[in-house]
Amino acid sequence: MLHSVSMRCFLFVALFLAGSCAAQAQTAPDTARLAVAPGPLALQAHADTAQAVHRLFKKQRATGGYFVLGGALLVPVSFIFWLVSNGVVPSGTHAPNDTPFTVGASTAAVAVAVGTVKFASFGRGREKAILAAYEQGKPLPPEIRQKVVVKKGD
Repeated sequence: MLHSVSMRCFLFVALFLAGSCAAQAQTAPDTARLAVAPGPLALQAHADTAQAVHRLFKKQRATGGYFVLGGALLVPVSFIFWLVSNGVVPSGTHAPNDTPFTVGASTAAVAVAVGTVKFASFGRGREKAILAAYEQGKPLPPEIRQKVVVKKGD
């Protein structure tokens, strides 16, 4: 008798699980239909991502411009410090010193190099190519995808 009760419980649980799995399969969404016809939320997310990519490229180009401008302004300033420190421009008695110009010029070179790399990496041509590929359904490059921040409500 104990054997038949446990067998009934087993059958009851098995039938219950089989019925719930069948109901689960019938209520699952049709993924093929969703892939063919994206809803308005998917289209909005696509537009938001494209806008975020545009903002990223614009911001990085601006940052590159600031680096180049800062480097370009640092060269004349360091040259003026060099003139003053070497006594070309009278400012008291100083021993000749090339350090201000060397440090200023090397810092300017690094700043201009960083700005140039940003301009090259985030140029308008590359932005247009990435956005065109994204519009055709290709994924964003990994280095762009990790930098993109989609703002809510844009």
